Amino acid sequence: MDHAAAWWAWERVYDLVQNDKPAAWHMIQVMVAYAPDYGSLGSVAAGPVEDLMGGKYLKLMREEAQSNPRFRICLGMTNGLPEELEPFAEKRNKLEVLPPSQSIEATPDEIKLMVAYFHHSDTGWASLLFSELNHNKPDEALFMIRLLLDQAEKYSPQLTEEVFSAVDSFIHVNFGAYQQELKALAMERESLRQWFLRKTWPPINDSEGWAAFLDGLRTA
Repeated sequence: MDHAAAWWAWERVYDLVQNDKPAAWHMIQVMVAYAPDYGSLGSVAAGPVEDLMGGKYLKLMREEAQSNPRFRICLGMTNGLPEELEPFAEKRNKLEVLPPSQSIEATPDEIKLMVAYFHHSDTGWASLLFSELNHNKPDEALFMIRLLLDQAEKYSPQLTEEVFSAVDSFIHVNFGAYQQELKALAMERESLRQWFLRKTWPPINDSEGWAAFLDGLRTA
């Protein structure tokens, strides 16, 4: 639930990279300065740093790397690093303590965004675990979906939509063996039944089976 609830932060940072690059660059500097560990710093490297590379920001990144050891480590965790930045990239043992941060001013909104962004990274294991259950232990994955639906409906429609995305993943892998369980789940929860009926394309290759499934939901 925490992982889904913090997704807005990733979307917001991506939106800044696309539409307000100066603000995105300052956000990167803030997150590099206050990243608590290598994992958090890596999420900045693999996200906004990689997305912002190019144009005048290559020069700004080079200048930042010359004076900021944390940013050099950040560059060392990126993929597709431009040749002119390669001399500044540092690879370090992730068990080491990060160099001290260089103080940088941040607004309350930037701090809120940074905390949510890092929290989403910290809880990324949950999404990976669900994927593993989905493929290897579908009974447990379906149990988790039930728990998530119960909790999401208590909090917000946005979280419920996130859980529906998990249902989508489950259907893609396990529809053939779990049609009856999915139908029963949908009949227990009207919001899920309506979500199924609103889908305009089948999430599986079995279009006939999917059509029959929807017909069953309509007439039940």
